Amino acid sequence: MMADVLWTANRLPEAERHLRRAIELRHSRPEFSGAVIEWLESPADGLTFRVSGGAVCALNAGARSMVLPEGEVLLASGELVDGKLPPNTASWLV
Repeated sequence: MMADVLWTANRLPEAERHLRRAIELRHSRPEFSGAVIEWLESPADGLTFRVSGGAVCALNAGARSMVLPEGEVLLASGELVDGKLPPNTASWLV
């Protein structure tokens, strides 16, 4: 007979923890409300946009770190390097 497995936050894979945190933020922060997207300046291999509630999403698909817009980082899929978004990383800011 298999023992029940108690899943805790520290046992979840990192990607799943990020997903759960992202869902929490979407439901708890008013900055994520709104249906209008404003595209912001970003490098050719990145994209940055703001939703009408004020939250900003930045995605770096390039090979070099990307400067983030001003704001408080709520969530990032990787560690920032000198305040910049490293390659293959996304971030939410307010």
